[in-house]
Amino acid sequence: MPETLETIAEKISALGKSMAARFDDVDKRFGDVDKRFGDVDKRFDDVDKRFDDVDKRFDDVDKRLGDVDVQFTALNTSIDRRFGEVSEAFVEQRQYTEFGVGQLRTEMNVGFNRLDRKLDRVLATLTRTLSPRRRRRS
Repeated sequence: MPETLETIAEKISALGKSMAARFDDVDKRFGDVDKRFGDVDKRFDDVDKRFDDVDKRFDDVDKRLGDVDVQFTALNTSIDRRFGEVSEAFVEQRQYTEFGVGQLRTEMNVGFNRLDRKLDRVLATLTRTLSPRRRRRS
């Protein structure tokens, strides 16, 4: 059966309507896909914002740790200086103590020597005075 122009025109018209409906369906699906990509983009934007917040917090933590490091360095320097001062004070105190003990030893030796001489004189005097008395009694 030979097709007539009218049949071909009807088929073309029907194909056109079918293609238009399919393109409308594809356009709708692309619209849905665009909406989904929009939602995904929004979610990525939210995630990026959260990462930016986390990065800011890490920057704050890094700054705080830097400040703490500076404080520890200052404290360490201060402690080292103070221990040095304490060590110097111990050395000075030891030298003063050794000097004082030396002076005391010298003064005590002088005093003991003087006391020894006095005792020697007293004993010599007593020996001289008691010896004749004992001799008389005997």
